[in-house]
Amino acid sequence: MYSGSRSGENVIKYNVYRDNGYVPEESYADIVMDTAYKTTIEYNQFIKSQYIPLHFSAAVSFFRNMGEDSNLRENAPHLNIIQIININDRQIGIHMGARMGRDYEIYDDITQEGRDYGYYNIIQSNDFNDVTIGIKINTSGNTVCSNTFIDVDRPIVLNCVFYSLTENTINNQMASDVYFWAKYLDYITYAWMFLYQWERNRHIDESEKIFHIRTDYGSGGFNYAGTAAFIESPTLMVEADAIVADFGSDKKINFSDYSKLLDYWQNVASFNNPVSGGLILHLDSCDVAVTQSAGIDYVTGWDDLSGNNNAFQVTSNKKPILTRNVTPAGGAAVKFDGIDDYLEINPNSSFDRGTFTLLAVYAIDTFASGSGTGRLINLGYADTNPGDPTVMNTGAYALVTGGATAEVRAFSCTINGGGVIVNSGVPAGYAEDKFYIAAATMDSTSTNVKSYLVSSTDDITSSTTGANAIGVGNLVARIGAGVSSNSSTNPAYYFNGWIAEVLIYNRILTPQEISEVSEYLKNKHFDSQGGLDPNLYKLNRFIGSPDRNLDLGSFVSYWLEDIPMNDAYSSGGTPIDIAVGDFYTELAGDEVAVIWSSPVTKISESSTVNNTYYTIIIYDSNGIEINRLGRSTRKWQAIAAGDFLSNTGDEIAAVSAESENGYYFQAGIYESFSNIICI
Repeated sequence: MYSGSRSGENVIKYNVYRDNGYVPEESYADIVMDTAYKTTIEYNQFIKSQYIPLHFSAAVSFFRNMGEDSNLRENAPHLNIIQIININDRQIGIHMGARMGRDYEIYDDITQEGRDYGYYNIIQSNDFNDVTIGIKINTSGNTVCSNTFIDVDRPIVLNCVFYSLTENTINNQMASDVYFWAKYLDYITYAWMFLYQWERNRHIDESEKIFHIRTDYGSGGFNYAGTAAFIESPTLMVEADAIVADFGSDKKINFSDYSKLLDYWQNVASFNNPVSGGLILHLDSCDVAVTQSAGIDYVTGWDDLSGNNNAFQVTSNKKPILTRNVTPAGGAAVKFDGIDDYLEINPNSSFDRGTFTLLAVYAIDTFASGSGTGRLINLGYADTNPGDPTVMNTGAYALVTGGATAEVRAFSCTINGGGVIVNSGVPAGYAEDKFYIAAATMDSTSTNVKSYLVSSTDDITSSTTGANAIGVGNLVARIGAGVSSNSSTNPAYYFNGWIAEVLIYNRILTPQEISEVSEYLKNKHFDSQGGLDPNLYKLNRFIGSPDRNLDLGSFVSYWLEDIPMNDAYSSGGTPIDIAVGDFYTELAGDEVAVIWSSPVTKISESSTVNNTYYTIIIYDSNGIEINRLGRSTRKWQAIAAGDFLSNTGDEIAAVSAESENGYYFQAGIYESFSNIICI
């Protein structure tokens, strides 16, 4: 069965294949996928021959025709699925990139490179029995998962024919079933089946090659002892502590990784707190310790990111609950029931004296009557009488909420209970189950108290009142509750709602600083995509454009350092220019075309170097090489992307350094035109 150029979106299933006398061409098989795409091959049986096979035999092969009538195939095999098939009594089960390395001088490869392509193909849940080579992969960007092998000499082979074999994912397979071929001696026993793979690469030293595998489960610990570079990495590379990608020698990065990484990073750590001076308590819902019971996450500890204290609760029936995906940005928050839940911080010298700025991101579950008395944050005197047990004053300093008419309330009281209560106004539409930012400043020097309330739409209400608040001694803190009286430690005035983040400073923040911290909290909890400030990025190395998107040029330059030019048969080279466009509309995202400073060296069987020429290499959004074009003895000077032909997808326009004319490329065919002007 032969599925050729422009053949796609087919289903091949419930067939039985048996080889009795067919003698195929080397890259052929019972099912041949020559540039075919989006095809599902499933529930097929490849059964044992009635005769002892005296010839090469394979079940399924994939390749891109290297050249035919001076035309290069428009596409390579991609987005095919091979699953739930049973392969018996074959030399090869599934062969990906079966024409990789074929001699162009014999087979009319117009690229004169001997390259084959096949990417985004999935080989999963298949059974291989009495097969010599189970799955052989010669190209980048494919997935092998959950296949079984019985009496198979080499279950899975990764054959780096030229300089690199990257971005292949292997999951749920035994590492001992994976073999690596980088030189002829690795497969000399089976070489009669794979003559193509040795026709164009015999002068490449193993030490110049690179294997790269992505794996998430069931694999790992691959056994490769050769001299080529070997990299094993997960599909998404994130350092959990730093929330940044690892660009070290043990990892590889690509455009798709960066996109996923940026999304992940924005969700968990989109911003750095812009104001750190005087910060003595920082509770963030991404750093909460829980114990689970009946599927509910009860909070046992809340780590203080300032490094000074820890909020905690050890009484089982007083533990609040961690609720996930509750903030407008999809983050978590700690739910207090308004009955007996709270967290407490031990007495600590960080809370000495009485000048503070308090901030909290919160939502009310149900409004209380009147102004409300629920404590978001409560600071009380730790010890009014050293000879007696520790007591906490009910309202030394507190951030109070709960009612529908007077949010937020800032308390500042003396040790005798005298002081002030300052009510902020409420923004329009103030409602239950909606997140806001509460803030208050208490200045023991000027005896001035101020409260703020910030909505998700930037509405800010505030109130200022002079007071006689004087801070003395150490304070203790509770989150979600206060105490019942000046001389009691009994918890009271419970908060009914969610708290996503708490910050306490031991100084008065300026209005500008409060605005900056509020913006940080708003963007983080209300809208993680809006108002991003590049200066706050941990990954701002790659972000510099005015609209705060990925600086593609800077990132590509970095990325290309990780995919060296020697993959194009060169001793070196740097990118001169890139063009980004939708060159292959059937693939997700845009592709990147790159021109290079160094020529490609053409390798022949008779000598190491036969000729040199310049080429344009196209990578997809995952960094996988998917095509080459523009072979020229003259260096390319500039390239651009655009819909020059007003048809589906974009084309590549290129200008030679020594020519007045330009060229556009589409589907592997180029034509000259003279209306390109280089600036």
